[in-house]
Amino acid sequence: MECANILWKKVRRAELTRTEGEMAGQILLRSGLDIVAGSELLGPALSLAADLDHPAYDCAYLALALQRNSLFVSANLRLINKVKASNHPTLAGLVTSLPEAQAALMARGIVS
Repeated sequence: MECANILWKKVRRAELTRTEGEMAGQILLRSGLDIVAGSELLGPALSLAADLDHPAYDCAYLALALQRNSLFVSANLRLINKVKASNHPTLAGLVTSLPEAQAALMARGIVS
């Protein structure tokens, strides 16, 4: 849904035509990205939102990171700071900021 909203904004701002936006959406669907139903994240997202006092919308991504034991990279420093301050035993180690992730990738020579 995030991608759909971004594509809609680009169409609205005339950065893409409607046809280009729709084609980009189709490309995303065929890209091999793993699309997860929001319904399976609802309970965990609500729980995290209550624990962190942060919108459940953002906490759905945290719930997915927990579910998959995956790194969660975000530019939302408010959320990252709340997670790190929460002392959540698992979550704090799964969350990093976009600048931290970029620096780590640069240090490994993966990006320049």
